[in-house]
Amino acid sequence: SNESDDDNDGFRICEDDCDDALATTFPGATELCDGLDNDCVNGVPSNESDDDNDGFRICEDDCNDALATTFPGATELCDGLDNDCIDGVPTNESDDDNDGFRICANDCDDALDTINPDATEVCNDGIDDDCDPSTQAPKKGMTQTQTGLTRASTATTTTQTSIQTPPCSAPTSM
Repeated sequence: SNESDDDNDGFRICEDDCDDALATTFPGATELCDGLDNDCVNGVPSNESDDDNDGFRICEDDCNDALATTFPGATELCDGLDNDCIDGVPTNESDDDNDGFRICANDCDDALDTINPDATEVCNDGIDDDCDPSTQAPKKGMTQTQTGLTRASTATTTTQTSIQTPPCSAPTSM
């Protein structure tokens, strides 16, 4: 009834107890981050919702309640976001050169936008343009052969390395 105090919190329904079945819910109660209107004022606070249904509320340190992949303890996903809600976005998830690739997504040089996994490998003195070591251009002092790269040597023998032939030709000036 309106006159009873079923949860023994000191407030009755007729005294604005908004849930007389819970002792933690009454006028003036402290909000508990439990998804309930504990203080019986204006409903459930917005920081107590779990809009993305990941099991964490903002008041429980969910740093982005719009994404279910972002919550305390989540695995980092290489998506440029702070998925685990600890210390911000990891440094290997940045894209400093704005080429659309992150270090965690195989960008081997995040300072130059011309070097990334989608770049075309060109012979330019050993720079790995496409971030694929198997297609790396020959370095100075190297010439291309059918079986791979051969180091030019002043000795009477030549050392030959058996790797895939790069899809470019050796630099013309050495």
